[in-house]
Amino acid sequence: MMKKRLIVIFLISLLILSCGGSKKVVPVDDDTGSNDENGVTNDESEVSDDDGIPDTCGNGVVEEGEVCDGNLVDCVDINDRLYTGGKAWCRDDCLGFDTITCEEVFHECGNGIVEGPEECDGGVIDCVEIDPYLFSGGKAACEDDCSGWDTITCDEREPFCGDGIVELGEVCDNETRRCIEIDPKYYLGNAQCNDTCDGWILDDCVEGVAECGNGIVEGFEVCDSSIDDCIDIDPTKYSGGKAYCKDDCSGWDTITCTERSGIIEWTEGNNYTASFEPRASHCAAHFNGRFWIIGGATSSTTFSDIWSSTDGITWVEEMAEAPFGQRQRHKCVVFDGKLWVIGGRDGAGTNSSSVWYSTNGTSWTQDNVGSDGFKPGSNFEAIVKGSSIFVFSVAGSILEPANGIWERNAIGWNKISETVPYGADSSFSGALLDGKFFLTGGIDASFQSVNNTIWYSENGIDWESSQGDFFPRAFHALVKIDNVLYIIGGNTLSTRTNDILRSHDGLKWGIVASAAGFEGRSSHAAAASLTKLCVIGGVLHGGTYSNNVWCVDI
Repeated sequence: MMKKRLIVIFLISLLILSCGGSKKVVPVDDDTGSNDENGVTNDESEVSDDDGIPDTCGNGVVEEGEVCDGNLVDCVDINDRLYTGGKAWCRDDCLGFDTITCEEVFHECGNGIVEGPEECDGGVIDCVEIDPYLFSGGKAACEDDCSGWDTITCDEREPFCGDGIVELGEVCDNETRRCIEIDPKYYLGNAQCNDTCDGWILDDCVEGVAECGNGIVEGFEVCDSSIDDCIDIDPTKYSGGKAYCKDDCSGWDTITCTERSGIIEWTEGNNYTASFEPRASHCAAHFNGRFWIIGGATSSTTFSDIWSSTDGITWVEEMAEAPFGQRQRHKCVVFDGKLWVIGGRDGAGTNSSSVWYSTNGTSWTQDNVGSDGFKPGSNFEAIVKGSSIFVFSVAGSILEPANGIWERNAIGWNKISETVPYGADSSFSGALLDGKFFLTGGIDASFQSVNNTIWYSENGIDWESSQGDFFPRAFHALVKIDNVLYIIGGNTLSTRTNDILRSHDGLKWGIVASAAGFEGRSSHAAAASLTKLCVIGGVLHGGTYSNNVWCVDI
């Protein structure tokens, strides 16, 4: 009897041990895509109740660490590239959706059509199109399973230390970083990238532990026992007040900050007479904490000077003669931490194809535009999108067609389109909104007719058009403030206006001020900081050239 009891106890112990050593298995349906046929993997990895499943899972509220919690969604909302319909339930672990009932996009690798999760389907492309930072040439063929491109025949780009781009094999490139971001053992100091771009110069890095309350910003501290102007913390959100450092040095207590209203009082700006000579057809930008104007012209003079101002009121002549010479009807953009001057024409009326850039507004370097025939003309448009400048050229003369659409990326200049959608029109104004290019208004090649056409495109190649609900005009300014576009003034051929038009989508426009606080004008410039918009110079209604600067808080 005793022997049977021992055998029973032994078997129960084995059963308990086997149950205790097991883990709950949760199948993971990952919709991020893979190299399999339908882009969905079934990962049978093990996730324990206390290691992976959020404690809040099951309460019906999506909280930190959860993707969902008991809810049902349309499969198309999960991934419209993979699914055409159906519903998906939240999984029991709250870390994703069960897509077993989703209707998948039809895809057949080999039919020459990119469908569903396919990255390609047959064909060959230039390697530079895959990644211009990684490849300098060669061709890549689509993989047999349509999952991507076979880059074995691509020419890899040789990294160039000093160009500010972290490329193949480089750890850094011409940059400075806080020591703690490189290694948490440091709590103080900054490190500069070394001359070979394969590491950091750590001479100023100090090992130790940050101490909140000593008045020194160390480690991952945002502040330490300090007070700051709210506008310096976030000028897009606050217009005034003081902020106090939190007790744990993790950030700012902004309870006493004055939040921005988001309303621009277009009739309440201030007019100033600048110290530079009256002019029009100049360019303006806000760069390195200052407003800048470059060049411009009157009926008898084309300027080559550069002026800057911290507030739009007091202007300083930075250069009397810029190295690129006289410029009018050119463009200024801020790109890659530099101020750029593109195209335009000189005092003799000769169009320029040269491009220059500067890190400080006074020391200038001429960019290499290559030998492919870059000719932006004058009265063209230049817009920055992501890591590129896009130039929408115009005709060099009434008999000459526009020279296409160009892109300047980290590698250099290239023409992305031989043709332009707007034909021979020019003197339109453009901006980027929600990832789309918008070109508004313009005048025909004979300078006899203005329009209110809006051209828009996501890639600069494929365009659509719409008629804007505003009075036709050209030589106007277009600025983006807080993700809203504003058209400012312009020439209607019957008058020079001082109205302000607003659009949230680039297509539907409304008048927000029929008469703003400045004189009607055209061929003026406008530039905005995070807190102020300045409308600068231009030709007034009577044909007078102006050095008036009108600034309003935003």
